[in-house]
Amino acid sequence: MLCGYKFTVSPFAFFQVNKLVFEKMLHLVNGFAGIDMTTTLFDICCGTGAIGICLSKIPKKVIGVEILVSAVENAN
Repeated sequence: MLCGYKFTVSPFAFFQVNKLVFEKMLHLVNGFAGIDMTTTLFDICCGTGAIGICLSKIPKKVIGVEILVSAVENAN
């Protein structure tokens, strides 16, 4: 569980292992970027989509970009 979401991670997909620090980092990113309900968030090289998914309750839209097919499948 990360930010209240359950993730499936394939062997070659990138995923944050330090959940406590990752959640703190997301709070800082949100504050720094000024994400609000009018924002379109681009999660580039998103892996399993952890950043975009964890921040998805705030912006209007989240677009994840990833080339590793197994990671994209994990994000669904």
